[in-house]
Amino acid sequence: MNKKQIEISFLIPCYNCSKTIDRCINSIITQKYDQNKIFYICCNDGSNDDTLIKLKKWQKKVGKNFVIIDQKNQGLAGVRTVLIENVKTDYFIFIDSDDYFFKNAVTHIVEASKWGKYDITVSKNIRMHDKKKYYMYSYIMFPWTNACDFIKNNYVFFIWNNLFKTSFIKKYPFKWHTGTNTYEDYAFMLYYLSKIEKIGKCSNHTYAYVKTENSYSIITNKKWSEKKIEDIVNQYKYFLPQILKKNKYEALTKISKIAILNYFAFSCLTIKALCVIYPILYKFNGPSKEFYKRLIKNMLEANEKYSIKLQYPKGLVRKTLHFIFRINRINKTN
Repeated sequence: MNKKQIEISFLIPCYNCSKTIDRCINSIITQKYDQNKIFYICCNDGSNDDTLIKLKKWQKKVGKNFVIIDQKNQGLAGVRTVLIENVKTDYFIFIDSDDYFFKNAVTHIVEASKWGKYDITVSKNIRMHDKKKYYMYSYIMFPWTNACDFIKNNYVFFIWNNLFKTSFIKKYPFKWHTGTNTYEDYAFMLYYLSKIEKIGKCSNHTYAYVKTENSYSIITNKKWSEKKIEDIVNQYKYFLPQILKKNKYEALTKISKIAILNYFAFSCLTIKALCVIYPILYKFNGPSKEFYKRLIKNMLEANEKYSIKLQYPKGLVRKTLHFIFRINRINKTN
């Protein structure tokens, strides 16, 4: 087994991140890893602050291994697509511009991947808020030994903090719904996880997930975006034909069926949480009942279109509350 350090591109979507981008890049450049094997690809998505100026300063400091893509605002899905298209190294990792890596994170992830053996290697993260650590619902919380169990036993899938093999990702091109900013990583991860058997996992906490006002989020300061919630349905509709590939649902592999089931259940759970439960818990005016019912109906119609016999998940309110309070309990006890 070749234990030499592998070349990795760090893909950084940038939108109005002037306050956090220095911390993000600094967390990579200070890693105890050969910096000649680290490449930076940053996409400025139409920022209207000093983001581009700061990126150019870093480019001058780092040199040829630092690439800047400057474009009009396309949304997070569009940015991720452009970033992947520009990868030249054999491996890449996404990091959001308001997040950062912990010490020795890259070394831990690469070692867990057995120096690039796996197509995907996932790692643990910690949510940071006001400099407090909240141990997030993590990949490692459930025991799993293969990709099928991994999909079956997890609620959430993040695109960042994972090591991807570039040849594998580009072999099976994935397209996001245009303009999607909401849970776009969920569709991406399930699409690719459904195509592998074994997956690498890093048991170390390597990544700080930081929520800021400028992040591409659905709810910020107790406000909600109808468009961003609708993105959940639109991306699910866009996901189905790509994973089916003109096959009938019955003819799919077991792991592909589990991926669809997981995505459907998670989407319904998330819509329920954002439209009904979060407004109650956090005391703000949420969407109307009609809006919520229409989205769930659209989810079911998407399944019917491809003869997928999945019904509205039973006990969804209970499962949603369990998920939310599980997160809160983990946060309070750590």
